[in-house]
Amino acid sequence: MANAILHLMDGPWKQRRFMLQPGETVRIGSGDLADLSIPDPRLAELQLEFVLTDGLCQVRNLEPANAMLINGSLRGSANLNNGDSIQVAGAALSLTLPESFQSEAPSTPNHQPMGSQDASQASPPMQRQSLHELAETLGLPSDVTSMLTQSDTRASFLEKLVRNNQHAAAVLLITSSLSHAQALRWARKLLEDLQVEPRIPLETDRKEQIDQWLNAPDDTLRRSIHEKVLADDFQSPWSWLGLGVFWSGKSIAPPGLPDVPPDRFLSSKGIYAALQICALQDPKNAIDRYLHMIQTGTELCKEIP
Repeated sequence: MANAILHLMDGPWKQRRFMLQPGETVRIGSGDLADLSIPDPRLAELQLEFVLTDGLCQVRNLEPANAMLINGSLRGSANLNNGDSIQVAGAALSLTLPESFQSEAPSTPNHQPMGSQDASQASPPMQRQSLHELAETLGLPSDVTSMLTQSDTRASFLEKLVRNNQHAAAVLLITSSLSHAQALRWARKLLEDLQVEPRIPLETDRKEQIDQWLNAPDDTLRRSIHEKVLADDFQSPWSWLGLGVFWSGKSIAPPGLPDVPPDRFLSSKGIYAALQICALQDPKNAIDRYLHMIQTGTELCKEIP
């Protein structure tokens, strides 16, 4: 039976490849106890476990504090397909499997042929979900969803959330209701309105690249933003907004590999994280910041059926 090949797509061992043999279990991390020890501080000492058996390649996240994304979807474990993208703690890996391997359920959304990406790498038009479907998809807590009635519009539901001090849930609902382009422009305007300026040169660089991309979306720039953001500590709204830009594209797979579309709400969650940091950076005025976000976002949501 042929070997699987693990590709490291970034970090100190970028572009290196490692063989995974059928019948073996390989643990990957930054510590000495890992079977494959990678000197990448973003990884836990024991981060991922790969098991190749019975024509399947399985991966398990050994350190849940670092979220694992498979093709942009949050997972704790998964059966992998050829070309799947694995991202954990900012580190990115890709897997090549022989034809004899296949997962029990496809984990990769409809791959497109190589070279099929257009210049802008824009996501395909999204299908609008009803308010109830959206709340369910986002996994809003029961004390939030219990307020939702059949007669609610997005605007009326947002009003209820504000009355019940569910400000964070309201911001998440707005970011997930808007198109990626709308949400990114709205969030960028909010950072300007709330005078959230970069504190260090690194953040200034992120801001300038995001503004450049918003003015003229380009896939090369989108990927450049991602490469630079991976070195951040993610304590800045500019880092998360940069991830929102990257996740808004057509594919999150490295160039030259089959397209891997991001999860529909991945960009929304990056934007939401940016706005959460924006609000909580100023605890005394956090509620006022939330209310400004919700007020401006509600106006945009009124246009949504």
